[in-house]
Amino acid sequence: MYLLNNEPGRSHLSPARVTFSRRGLEALAFQSGMAGRRSRDLRTILALFNVSFLLAVGVSSSQANTASGIDGDEQGISEVVVTSRRIEENLQTTGASIEVFSQSKLDELGVTSLTDLTDYAPNVIIEAKSGSSSLGLTIKIRGIGVSDVDYLYSDPSVALYIDGVFQPRAQGVQSDLFDLDRVEILRGPQGTLYGKNSLGGAINIITRKPDEASAAATEVTVGNYGELNYSARANTALIDHSFFASVSFLSVDHNGYYNNVYESGLNPSSADRQAIRGAVRWIATDSVTLDLVSDYSHQRETAPSWRLEAIAPGSLAATALEAAGYNSNMFVVGPNPSPTQLQNVALDYGAGVGAFLTAGAGARGRSADDATFADQSLIVSADLAPSMTLKSVTGYRTFDKFAAQDLDGTPASIANSVNDDDGHALTSEIQLNTRLLNDRLNAVFGVFALWENLYEDQANDFLLGLAADSPALMGISRRQVRSMKNESLAGYSHLIYSITDSLRATAGIRCSWERKEDHEVDSALATSTVTGDITAGKSWDSSTPQVGVEYSFSDHAFLYTTLSKGYASGGFSSTIAGFGIQQYNPESLWNYEGGIKTDLFERRLLLNASIFFMDYSNIVVQSFEASDNGTPVNVYSNAGKAHVRGMDADVEWHPVMAVSLNAGLGLLSQEFVRFGIGAGGLPIPAASAHFFDSPSVTANSTIRYRLPVNEMYGILAIEGGGSYKSRTYFDNLDSITSSQSPYTIYNSSLTYSFPHEHLSVSLFGDNITNKVYLLRTVNALSSLGFAIAQFGPPLTYGARFRYAL
Repeated sequence: MYLLNNEPGRSHLSPARVTFSRRGLEALAFQSGMAGRRSRDLRTILALFNVSFLLAVGVSSSQANTASGIDGDEQGISEVVVTSRRIEENLQTTGASIEVFSQSKLDELGVTSLTDLTDYAPNVIIEAKSGSSSLGLTIKIRGIGVSDVDYLYSDPSVALYIDGVFQPRAQGVQSDLFDLDRVEILRGPQGTLYGKNSLGGAINIITRKPDEASAAATEVTVGNYGELNYSARANTALIDHSFFASVSFLSVDHNGYYNNVYESGLNPSSADRQAIRGAVRWIATDSVTLDLVSDYSHQRETAPSWRLEAIAPGSLAATALEAAGYNSNMFVVGPNPSPTQLQNVALDYGAGVGAFLTAGAGARGRSADDATFADQSLIVSADLAPSMTLKSVTGYRTFDKFAAQDLDGTPASIANSVNDDDGHALTSEIQLNTRLLNDRLNAVFGVFALWENLYEDQANDFLLGLAADSPALMGISRRQVRSMKNESLAGYSHLIYSITDSLRATAGIRCSWERKEDHEVDSALATSTVTGDITAGKSWDSSTPQVGVEYSFSDHAFLYTTLSKGYASGGFSSTIAGFGIQQYNPESLWNYEGGIKTDLFERRLLLNASIFFMDYSNIVVQSFEASDNGTPVNVYSNAGKAHVRGMDADVEWHPVMAVSLNAGLGLLSQEFVRFGIGAGGLPIPAASAHFFDSPSVTANSTIRYRLPVNEMYGILAIEGGGSYKSRTYFDNLDSITSSQSPYTIYNSSLTYSFPHEHLSVSLFGDNITNKVYLLRTVNALSSLGFAIAQFGPPLTYGARFRYAL
């Protein structure tokens, strides 16, 4: 979903436009409009890879004698088992582009949240677009995804699963990664096995299940900004060989990243959240296993800060600042501020909007990012026969969120927002896995159902402080109260047939049906006068097929090709006078993909790569239509169409046992073929439209060096790396406030593991160059006279202590 939206208080969803270059090394960088920019992109990528390569070669040479006595198996990279196709498979012989992070790998990289994975997975962007995961995660895979996830009516276009349970809203506890088995990232549409909203791909989070081993572990992190995080896990057998339990706990706490000079003690972007997970596993019989998992998280944080990126002289925003006694340029930081410029901020924390809400409903000057989430899942697996397994997956989720933010970054009441949301969802899925035809056919059949209820109370205050002198301003500040009901049903099948020992064919299809209902009450914020009370409902259905061929050239090379379709849900957006509740139909995407996976040199080198072409249709954009009186009105419609080409590649290399190198490269050429109607009634030129939050080049490189193992003195591990992103667009205005220029983030760590590795101590630094970069912008210069932005986290550093029994 790509929404061209310049309405204050709403984000812009936009795509980054690039084309393939035609010769030489420039084909690696993709054209984005300027040869100089391509050259800088390429130089940065090559620098990341060359530095890591030279370090790896140098260290491996120095360790050659150490490694000479180690056999190939000991040096080889361990095999990874995934369940991305609902069956257990070796990652290197699974016909899909998949990135896998085990808990041990997450620990090595210092990854503690889902957003951190952006630095290690090419063509994958995961960001808390409002600065907080409780408000929603923007997830883009290969440029496909939704940016406006902080509005409940916006379904994500990348499917998120926890222990096989579909998460309709990408927000909340799953952002903190703790006590896991692994995380699987599947690139490309997964319409057969994962269904709706898997247009860009899917992310599987698999928690660690209890077993019969008695074990415990704890971790404590201290750092700058008063960081104090701790987690713990314990596992035991309650009944030998049959009934096991585990419990894990997480607490994240740090001060705000910036100093609020207007409201002392209310510094923005703080953290104060806790989560607990309990799990039990019951092996009822030799053929029946039950897993029950319950999660609960709670947070009471100050809201992330927005900054005034630009202000138009003589505009309404400038007038509001001057009326409050401030110079109109006093709080402007621009699109490329220094870290020093961002240290101080003056926020009124939504006092403006709070003054117009009933007692208990508004911010009343209090910054808020409060939320509770509760998740329960029950998985029952029964072996009906040696070659047949029936599995039931049931999940129930509830949430309650409250957020109050100052959107303009000044003590004047220019733009403020309050959201009070809650909801619950029940999902149920039954899967039948069976092997037929002398085990040559592996078949998965399933049915899926979802019931979801959502409630959203949103209030936006724009320049109400000037309303006494300009009554027309009363009308732009609104309160919307919505209740939404979503239902979905689907049946699917997926087949893998071994034609020969080396050649396999895959095929599958999913048939889906869903219905959404939306009731909205719209009122003027200042007067509480109801301006609209309307209900809408609609149903959609879709069929998403997949076919593919897989071939193993040898034990070390695997080739696959696939054709698949995915779709994202239709739905409803805001109420527009004369149009009622806007509705849009599902988006669809056909993906043509081929890939190769290799392991070389006794599995010391893994190289996986894929190329793809995606035909993206019925894209939701904001387009202009004529109202009843002929006035152009900005509405949502399925007016867009685009083509996306690209590749992603991953390398893991262990030249010797002490050294490991991981690197990735993602390239995208994204271009619209069609993009809606402009205010003048003419088509918007497709060439001027961008894919939002979607850089055309992403690259990462990490090297880890472990000093030779010595049982008396332990192990010292040194790790460093960087992740690069080319220009990222946030709207289609092509102004100075509209995009983030290319940048690289560097992270590093030093870890000492004591003998037997029960205890380890790490020193770490994230964003060690203190790079300032944009996460999100809203440009209202032409209407209200201001542009605002949010920036990524600054330099953070600290020490981490781990102890395991």
